[in-house]
Amino acid sequence: LPRVGPGIGPNVNNGQVGAATLNLRNLGTNRNIILLDSQRIVPFGLAGTTDTNLIPVSLIQRVELVTGGASSVYGADAIAGVTNFITKRDFNGVELQSSYRITEESDGEVFRTELTFGGDFADGRGNAAFSMGYRDQNEVLQGDREIGEISLSSNTGLRQGSATAAPGSLFAPGVIAGGLDPATGAINVGVNNDFNFSPLNLFQTPQERYNIYAQANYDITDAIEAYGSGFFVRSFVEANLAPSGTFTNTWQLPLSNPFLPTPFRNQLCGALAIAQPTCDAAAAATSLTDPNYREVSFQFGRRFVEAGPRVQEFTTDAFQLTTGLRGDLSEAWSWDVSGTYGESTLVEVRTGWGLASRLQQSLRAFNTTTCTVTTGGCVPINLFGAPGTLGQGAVNFVTQAATSQTLNTSLANVIGTISGDLGSFNSPWAENPIGVAFGAEYREYATTRTSDLSTSTPNEVLGAGAPAPNVQGRYDSYEAFAEVIAPVLEGLPFVKSFQIEAGARFSDYSTTGSSVTWKAGGNWIINDDYRIRGVFQRAVRSPNIGELFAPQVVGLNNLTTDPCQQALPVGNAALTALCVATGVPAGLIGTVIPPIAGQVNQTVGGNPLLDVETATTFTAGIVGTPAFLPNLTFSFDYFN
Repeated sequence: LPRVGPGIGPNVNNGQVGAATLNLRNLGTNRNIILLDSQRIVPFGLAGTTDTNLIPVSLIQRVELVTGGASSVYGADAIAGVTNFITKRDFNGVELQSSYRITEESDGEVFRTELTFGGDFADGRGNAAFSMGYRDQNEVLQGDREIGEISLSSNTGLRQGSATAAPGSLFAPGVIAGGLDPATGAINVGVNNDFNFSPLNLFQTPQERYNIYAQANYDITDAIEAYGSGFFVRSFVEANLAPSGTFTNTWQLPLSNPFLPTPFRNQLCGALAIAQPTCDAAAAATSLTDPNYREVSFQFGRRFVEAGPRVQEFTTDAFQLTTGLRGDLSEAWSWDVSGTYGESTLVEVRTGWGLASRLQQSLRAFNTTTCTVTTGGCVPINLFGAPGTLGQGAVNFVTQAATSQTLNTSLANVIGTISGDLGSFNSPWAENPIGVAFGAEYREYATTRTSDLSTSTPNEVLGAGAPAPNVQGRYDSYEAFAEVIAPVLEGLPFVKSFQIEAGARFSDYSTTGSSVTWKAGGNWIINDDYRIRGVFQRAVRSPNIGELFAPQVVGLNNLTTDPCQQALPVGNAALTALCVATGVPAGLIGTVIPPIAGQVNQTVGGNPLLDVETATTFTAGIVGTPAFLPNLTFSFDYFN
């Protein structure tokens, strides 16, 4: 549908979070609500996003999409709208759905099967249904398709590899930079080596999923019905990234490192203004106590192609239970009270990434077999050779330690509504009565992220983008709402029906305080063939747990061109002044390197002082089911 933008799913590899998300109007997966039978679903992670893998596909009867600020009806987060998956009720019988698909290249197989059975009981006063399913999806490598064989910039469409390559590239000290030539042992100044990272990434991520779902309803009396539902889902998702490496971290390199080529060492000494006799003496040092021992700081990008890809394994366990009572107060009035509780646990395990502390330990060596500090079985690493020369022992020492983080999320929700009509109190030009609904709701979200020491330590996991320190946060809200739909005109020429609608919701958050959302709109049914609709809404979104409580960390963002890079500010006084004002030392103007692989560092984190964000939305459209074209339905919609 045009109103749905791409979210995270099986066709996202770098950036995969182990889930499939929905992105209405391309406003972000955190700005719409996903419901199951009008009930919220337990989210995952710090952003409070719902994983659509939890939806029981075989029991879906229909999907209702409400776009454009539905906060007054469904609560905060509905900036872009609401997607409501409605399941089949009163299911009777047995149904088996199975499918198998494969690409024309004979890969990417997907197998899915779901068994559903149910029926009435207690002489038809109750009904219960149970569904269980399994899905198995195989990977498709980008290198398996011609379009994915070469890394391309998403901004320019041109080839864009990574200077963290094999052989490696020197980024700093900035006086010299370029790719290392293993044949000569020297840096080719100004020409970085290039690594094509695309082929080992995935076009389709593998997934294995098990799910069970049950629902039941029972008429306690003729006027009261009990109902409930529950699900459990276990999902395994895997992502592949190109091999890890040293990237652009700053390393301490002993000039006596046994693998350091003499020409490269001499270039480093020259760039750092170290006299040649001093450089030669440092190269010959044989112990840490040697007065000639010396280390230098440098940034060197060597890709660990010998280690294979970086692998992320996501395991999700989620369950949710809903129970409620509903019934009739009279012929015109009904009520509904329900409670929902759910929990989601997402465990991410990374292998093949490497630890910075171990790499630094491997660089400190006086011979090719023994590290200066041997803790953990350290093996010296050769960063300065051609592909294949890293050494398996060094690869194992640096990259084999697995790292992990666990996200636990819970949702508790209680809601009660009363709805009906005002009887004879109606418009004098309409027969149908005015419909009203009102209610109250309580909702609580809580999330905890627990990371191991390596994952939570800045710059420790190589190529991780950002650390993931421990986080714990919760918030709750008390809400009251009301809605009215009033027929104004009926049975007139060109007006089969014209009705207006309005709604309002008051919310009191433990974090952001109180806010009010509202809507006002109309629905004009011209005749049996055409209908015009429109609604104006004021919506809000309260900050999620990550936006409130996540610690400040330095991570990666995309940037193709740094405006202060290389010669761009040279001769431009205004740009030079701006570059200096934002942190570039005046003496380094003209030497700033371009972003590596189109990425730069940024600082991100939460702020407990954040308030709600607000949205004003207007939607309008026409729906047609013209009698002269049977079985055709069309709509034209406007959204702002």
